[in-house]
Amino acid sequence: MTMPHVGAPCRVGLIGWWLLANLALVEHARAEGTEGVDAVLAGIDARLTPSGARRVDSRTMPTRRMGTALCEEWVREPGAWNRDFLCDATTLLGRWSLENLRADGGSRVSALLEVRRFVSRERGVAARRTALERYGGGQASLHAGAISWCFLDVFWTEEVVYSLWYGCHISLPHVKALQAVRAELLRAAEPFAGTGVVGVAGAHSGWSFLLDEEGRMRAPLEDGVRFQHFARAVNVAEGDVLWLRERPQGRSLGAKLDKLPATASCVPVVFVPPHVRPRAGGGETAGWAIVKFNGREGWVNRRYLSEQPLAECAPR
Repeated sequence: MTMPHVGAPCRVGLIGWWLLANLALVEHARAEGTEGVDAVLAGIDARLTPSGARRVDSRTMPTRRMGTALCEEWVREPGAWNRDFLCDATTLLGRWSLENLRADGGSRVSALLEVRRFVSRERGVAARRTALERYGGGQASLHAGAISWCFLDVFWTEEVVYSLWYGCHISLPHVKALQAVRAELLRAAEPFAGTGVVGVAGAHSGWSFLLDEEGRMRAPLEDGVRFQHFARAVNVAEGDVLWLRERPQGRSLGAKLDKLPATASCVPVVFVPPHVRPRAGGGETAGWAIVKFNGREGWVNRRYLSEQPLAECAPR
């Protein structure tokens, strides 16, 4: 009598159980993340209710002003294209309008709260690393990667990103309910990689900076902590130089700040603008990038740069 061949079915069964177990772990992790969001939203509701303010699903509210969402195509909102590092790495969990917020003096204003989940742990780390590079030197202008023209606070955890948009028309110190919402988000935020950085903010007139655990502008980071992306000079003739400039090529070249030798290596990359910008005249930075050299940050022509592996440049 020939014994039935049972090896393959057993392997399939074991693999099936392994997949089911891992799917269960993933769903459990996702559920834990959602529970954390639910707790934050419940805390926000508790802060809003006593003053008569409320959180409303934004789908039921009309769009009334410029730039009311973190990750939508708002061509009128300068800075929207610089949020790619956050938006490409996340998916939407929910968006709510915060209505009937009482300001000092009695007027009522509104703001917008958005919650997004990182699509993976790796993408979440990469997004936060990008934030450190772009804003780790202090304030960055709209031209150099600021995330908004008006007030926008972004806080992160390992799993999710919370954004609070209150635009140009609200002064945070004069709206206590909004201060309370921001405090809840700050309490939920998690510092990244031992830096004490819990998010990034957009300020009036197009400036952005990192946020510390107190919700204030984070002091500049050390280069060794800040940078993970580097480049070397290429296509520069021997004896020639690559100019570091005050601004990229527009109607005229920016002033010369310094010169990189043809052999420049392990140059920290601060900001590479998106290739396409959704507004006329926004392409002047195409083909340029901001790097740091000899302690100064400036623009260089990207045709003379080549990405360099982190392993060649990281401190040993």
